[in-house]
Amino acid sequence: MKPLRNRSAAARGITLVEALVALAIMAGGMLGYVNLQSTLRQNSDMARQRSEATRLAQERMESLRRFTVVDNTPGQTSYAGLQDSAVTAVAGLSANTSFSIAHSVLATDDPPSKTLSVTVNWTDRSGAAQQVLLTSVVSGTAPALSGALGLASGSSTVQRSRGRHPTIPFVAHELGNGSSAFRASPTVVWIFNNATGVISGQCVVPPEQITENLTPADVASCSNNTVGQFLAGFVRFERRATPALTAADSENPSGTALNLNLALLMDANTDGTRPSWQCFDDSPATSVAAALRRVVGYHCIVYASSSATWTGRSVVTPTGFTDVPDSAWALHSSNPGSYKVCRYTPATDNSQVVANREHPQRYEAVAGNLVNQNFLLISAVQSCPTDTPADLSTGDLVNSNTLLHQP
Repeated sequence: MKPLRNRSAAARGITLVEALVALAIMAGGMLGYVNLQSTLRQNSDMARQRSEATRLAQERMESLRRFTVVDNTPGQTSYAGLQDSAVTAVAGLSANTSFSIAHSVLATDDPPSKTLSVTVNWTDRSGAAQQVLLTSVVSGTAPALSGALGLASGSSTVQRSRGRHPTIPFVAHELGNGSSAFRASPTVVWIFNNATGVISGQCVVPPEQITENLTPADVASCSNNTVGQFLAGFVRFERRATPALTAADSENPSGTALNLNLALLMDANTDGTRPSWQCFDDSPATSVAAALRRVVGYHCIVYASSSATWTGRSVVTPTGFTDVPDSAWALHSSNPGSYKVCRYTPATDNSQVVANREHPQRYEAVAGNLVNQNFLLISAVQSCPTDTPADLSTGDLVNSNTLLHQP
């Protein structure tokens, strides 16, 4: 007879209680995972909705800030027209909720300003109300005044750029000895007296010589070899034949440049002599270069003569491109394909007498430097665009008036 054996040590498996505990733990984990997914989905929805609401609020705020004039003006968005709005639904969105938007305006008199508040409301996935609020402050001043710092400086001697005479070109290199060097051409440097603006020297330098590296010693031998007055300006281009040109075109011309020269037609002094002069410009010599240019700068020196002043007029002379045979352009009063030269001036007609600094058709007894003597070259079939005097109250800061100068 075989002996009986104890089989409890050989038992395998898990009890029902252990299985239930494991199932409960797993169920808890699954519920936690489902809750996590729900939270992530809700947070993702909230992030998308809040981003969309912020975008809507920013668009409304920018539209409110984009006024162009202060007073109510037909056809323009004005500061005075900024008022509270009603709550409106936002249409045209492919979102999983609906947005509404409104703005409020709070005016302040001292200083004149308005506080803008834009509110966007919506209901999230859980039914809770959500909101985005943006605020900003706008000043009750003409937006065009923001560009005042970019305007060219006047010719008043009170305004001294870099502590020197205001008619000295800004790019002229300060030599540190009371004078400045200005490169008139690749090989010619003019020396300006910082206090008076008079050109006191004319130097010939190698083309590779960098103006900013010049020292007083480099120009010592030519710093006081002449006396001359400075004349400078720019030529802009608006060459289209149609439609008719307006003040906006003369204020911001968009035409490409032509090759040209500047010349001075001098009256004789009382002793019969005429002042000598020399002009330089940076007009493009080739058609390829001209396609990339919108403006040509020029500068002239009028050498001292028996008279302390000079009288005459400046003229633009046509020049062809070196890479295009027979490309010389012409000046004419009406022929298509030809051009006119207009000059920027506040004068309303050529018979009006204005100061030399305001660019008359003919300079009289010039006794100092003249800058910003600018021209506009237009199609011969066009008329020189006119403008009215600048009016700060309406935000018009520029008088871009022109008059016919040539032919």
